[in-house]
Amino acid sequence: MRSTLFSGLLAAATLTVAACNNAGPPPKKDVITQALAEPNVFILDVRSPSEFAGGHVEGAINIAVADLSSKQALLPTAKDQQIVVHCAAGVRSAKAATALSKMGYTKVLDAKTSAAVATALGKPLVK
Repeated sequence: MRSTLFSGLLAAATLTVAACNNAGPPPKKDVITQALAEPNVFILDVRSPSEFAGGHVEGAINIAVADLSSKQALLPTAKDQQIVVHCAAGVRSAKAATALSKMGYTKVLDAKTSAAVATALGKPLVK
């Protein structure tokens, strides 16, 4: 009985940790490229302003993940507009993608990293 209970608790803890670590690998390049080809795509960089200044995807809008709710006016008004969100390692972009979905946005792609988006565009990061 204790063994079964312990196994169940261990499995639940493992699933909780896995769910909290959403970084993972970025989507395949062709998935990002397809999203970026959407008309009026909104490229959202959720890193800090200083990270953004150090190098970013050309045309990206910078709203730090912590500021998303207070800066909703900077987001697209059309809830069905394609949004490609990214950060440095994928953790903040995963949080932002979840927040955007909760705000009602229906076409949100978490591209994970700025490098993944730049690669899909075939362009270097700019300062």
